[in-house]
Amino acid sequence: MTTPATRDLISLSGAWGSLAVHRQGGTVTSWRPSGAERLFTASDADPTLGRMWQGGIPVCAPWFGQGIAQGWAVPWTHGLVSRAQWEVAELSEDDGARVSLTCDGSATAHLVGAERFPADLRYRLDVAADERSLSLALTVESPTADTVIDAVLHPYFAADAREETVTGLEGVAFHDYATGTDGVDLAPVRLEGPVDRVYAGAGPVVLPGLRMAAEGADTVVVWNPGPGTSKVPADEWADFACVEYGALARPIPAGGALRIALTLTVR
Repeated sequence: MTTPATRDLISLSGAWGSLAVHRQGGTVTSWRPSGAERLFTASDADPTLGRMWQGGIPVCAPWFGQGIAQGWAVPWTHGLVSRAQWEVAELSEDDGARVSLTCDGSATAHLVGAERFPADLRYRLDVAADERSLSLALTVESPTADTVIDAVLHPYFAADAREETVTGLEGVAFHDYATGTDGVDLAPVRLEGPVDRVYAGAGPVVLPGLRMAAEGADTVVVWNPGPGTSKVPADEWADFACVEYGALARPIPAGGALRIALTLTVR
């Protein structure tokens, strides 16, 4: 079953499970392989044009954090396209679901910071889901000018952050912005926050019930704000963890493109 593509929320479902994608921010908001929800969305989520909410899998570009801000302060941490309306380019169902969305400079021109990037940047997000996996591929094209961008896929996973861990980052150097420390993990990473670690590597990782692997990425971020946060209501910090893959400070020559892809597989 498919909702009309003219609506802001596109929902597809079948025997394989269900997928929902919101045009605001090009955000995957729900993935239920075989009926079990794998993503988290905060109870106060408000998908309003020009805002970003905590949940799903938003697209963060052309900047992430302070990554490429040299001599200027970013107005917010997750870029332009997470706050813009995307357009549905393709939609199909068979033994799963496929959704493709696009966004360009005309959708972000009104946002602060857009003037620092080529006006004709183009973004495409291809999403495919079935009973075993969810894949996202983000392509960013710069038709006429050299540029440097960040591009990050930012999943919020439904998780018991107080108890669960992520494996696969052992031996990878990190900087933790929550504590201001550098280090190398020798054991699985606890998801209980506050944690805001940026890892200098992008190999496969494993969470309870899920495996993640990426192409074209150079960085993994593990984030949970911990108790007392204003990021999500009440104790909802304990119901999720973010494990994000991205390409940071990546040059795109005029006429070139950057592509990163992320696959989540049920274990």
